[in-house]
Amino acid sequence: MRTKRLEEELAVMEPLTVSRLPAYSEERIHVTSWSTIRVKFNTYSVPSRLIGEKVKVRIYDDRLEVYFADVRQLVTERLQGRKHHHIDYRHIIWWLVRKPGAFARYRYREDLFPSLEFRRAFDALCEHRSPRNADIAYLRILHLAASTMEAHVQLVQRLLVARRDLTLERELRRLDRFDVVILDDLGYVQQDRAEMEVLFTFLAERYERKSVIITSNLVFSQWDRIFKDPMTTAAAIDRIVHHSVILELTGDSYRNTAAQAERATQADPS
Repeated sequence: MRTKRLEEELAVMEPLTVSRLPAYSEERIHVTSWSTIRVKFNTYSVPSRLIGEKVKVRIYDDRLEVYFADVRQLVTERLQGRKHHHIDYRHIIWWLVRKPGAFARYRYREDLFPSLEFRRAFDALCEHRSPRNADIAYLRILHLAASTMEAHVQLVQRLLVARRDLTLERELRRLDRFDVVILDDLGYVQQDRAEMEVLFTFLAERYERKSVIITSNLVFSQWDRIFKDPMTTAAAIDRIVHHSVILELTGDSYRNTAAQAERATQADPS
């Protein structure tokens, strides 16, 4: 009886159609005047040239791909959960600095720029937005934007602790989340060999992969004060100058100029 029923079932059975589940879903989304899009309850920034346009967004499990005129404009990590922001400050900064009419239309938003220091820099930029100042203003605000993303003052100490705890590789991967890390006043404070070793490891790890902005009062010929060893110094400089843009700032210190002006005002209140 069982065999007969099986034969009856087999006689009417047909092959199943096999098709793969789609790798992504797709939505058409309007780009706001803030240079952002809203996808699945989360906010992402897109290049400012897309403001006012409708873009096609492919939504994968781990990323978003943004297309305009059938050309891919952006790939970004997909946020998990709701009410998060994935803001690339460069999109907004570039819009503010490079587009003459942008300042008249822009209103400050706490959710996009959570740093009070960033707000002050934005206000200063609005007051001095001539083309001559555009590049300097761009670098200044980019510095502040990166600072709001990653506090870099304790970077070397954090790397030392990670090396001690055998988690240095994991810490370096965590720093990979940031497109730019800023090392301010490198060489200003004398540090020991262990600190310089982890700093060199950090620079070598980011070489040709991620960006680093370094400020220092020391010319390259004096960097053996930083890395202690001539071969390590040469290797560090070699990696830093390759693909780099070097800005040499000359002239009077603005701090000294401001201090002199303040003393003059106090001496002559009238």
